Amino acid sequence: RKQALTNQDKLQKGIHRIFSSGTGNPNLGISFSFCGALQEVDLSSYTASIEAEYTIQECYFLEKCILPNSLKSLDLNGLMRLTSINLPDSLESFPASFGNGIPISHLHIGSNVKEIGAQAFIGWQYLDSISVDPANQWFCAIDGVLFSKDTTELFKYAYSRKAGIYVLPQQTKVIVS
Repeated sequence: RKQALTNQDKLQKGIHRIFSSGTGNPNLGISFSFCGALQEVDLSSYTASIEAEYTIQECYFLEKCILPNSLKSLDLNGLMRLTSINLPDSLESFPASFGNGIPISHLHIGSNVKEIGAQAFIGWQYLDSISVDPANQWFCAIDGVLFSKDTTELFKYAYSRKAGIYVLPQQTKVIVS
């Protein structure tokens, strides 16, 4: 007699792609962890407002991730092959450990992001530029470098930025990370 596989067992052993059906529980947190075969997640048609945090971690073969426009919080870690991710404008925060070691070259921060953890984006060695939606009230990017809107705090200098020497704006007083 065969034993039924749990959803987690199925993700670890053989599901390669996950697509959304367009409906769901807005208070349900979604987590993809240790998904050994997962290569693509597309939740773009998920329409419910998502209040709980999404977590995607240790999915080593995940290359592409399309997130729903209703997402407010997200944590990503251990995604060593992720080359493409859309971060929806609904996203409001990046937790402290967001995206450790993800091999993405460009990061766009949407208009609603108001909180970025001090250790977010650690190990993004391929990151060469950052952009911020001009409507964002809390952050801005100058020459691909992430600052507080008033430029008194530098949040992230891209490791792979092509400039040899970088001169901080005169009003910058704090380097956060």
